[in-house]
Amino acid sequence: MADAMNDGSPIQCWACRRKRLVCDSTRPACKKCFKRGTVCPGYGTKPLTWVEPRQKGTCKGKDRREENGSEADVSEMAIVKLMKPRFKGVDACMSRSFDSQAVLHAIDYYNTMISPDLVPVENPENPYRFSSSDVRFLPPTVLHNLFSIVFSHKLIRRNGIHSDNGSQSPSVAVYSHRGLALRSLNEDLSSPETQTSDMVIACILMFTLAELQLSVCRDWDKHIAGVKKIIELRGGIKNVAGRDIHLDSMLAYFMIIDVMSFTTSPRSAVARTDSWVNDQIQYLEIIPGLYKSGLSTCFACPTELFEDIIRINMLRAAEESPTNIHQPITSFRDILAHILQFSSLGWVAMNLCDQNSETPSDIQATESIMSGWLSIAEIYHAA
Repeated sequence: MADAMNDGSPIQCWACRRKRLVCDSTRPACKKCFKRGTVCPGYGTKPLTWVEPRQKGTCKGKDRREENGSEADVSEMAIVKLMKPRFKGVDACMSRSFDSQAVLHAIDYYNTMISPDLVPVENPENPYRFSSSDVRFLPPTVLHNLFSIVFSHKLIRRNGIHSDNGSQSPSVAVYSHRGLALRSLNEDLSSPETQTSDMVIACILMFTLAELQLSVCRDWDKHIAGVKKIIELRGGIKNVAGRDIHLDSMLAYFMIIDVMSFTTSPRSAVARTDSWVNDQIQYLEIIPGLYKSGLSTCFACPTELFEDIIRINMLRAAEESPTNIHQPITSFRDILAHILQFSSLGWVAMNLCDQNSETPSDIQATESIMSGWLSIAEIYHAA
């Protein structure tokens, strides 16, 4: 305790200090806060407390100020309005609904067990990882969805075995958090301020990836349709992409799902053919920056082949178009010739060789890695 005082750091957490209670000073979170059902704000910088502007006509017994108010009042209210969270419960993990230790455990589990499956090779720059420093800024939809994904993954690994500590069954937790996430997402969709925002798009795509990855539900196509509508309201995917690296990583999967789902569907599956073809044209325009040579997702199809898949889809859909607004830019013969000209070895040399060390000690390891990538490129080429 003496060392803590000498270091200048507070012995008590901010919640215990505010309530004038004896704190057990447990790091990183106070256990007494957990027992009271609150999330410990920690021992670092004093957390901000959101306050609502004072309503008019509520202070009858106090001296009334001038009708227009002082400059200080106007400035203070402006600051409060700017700091007020845009999403309901942005400071979610500081509320009674979330246990800070449980949230950090869920993030660690997701980063260790789930996010590596979303990229070809796990690396520290994996855009699908959650940062523990950003937890307090995540809306309830993301946090509840995170818990649902983690419990689903644990349930699949345990084959439905209940937890040993007597707590609720993982299957109950899955549907409980999923229901809360959907309710929170519905609130954001009902608000004009947030219904077409980047965060809502990311939350819906998070649902989609979880359901496809874990096979917990069959509503992924409805989520894709919802995201397409939001993107359409914002002027197309070109106006949405390129704003944030994490959103772009989710949009890359959105594009892959939309493209590949049509490859195994009848041509009549497209309800609005002209609008759908226009989406595919936009995909071709943003692929260089969004798809990143096929190495940003677990779908490591070379860019040239993925573009050919889109063009084949466009030709198939054009035959169903009653108006035929979009004329095919290439024929089946041209696409076939382009596929046959593709070089798997050239793709590996251009996109992967310069990313690996060329020191003599690493030559054998590099050759093994390149051989694996060459096999992947050849598989997609043959398909």
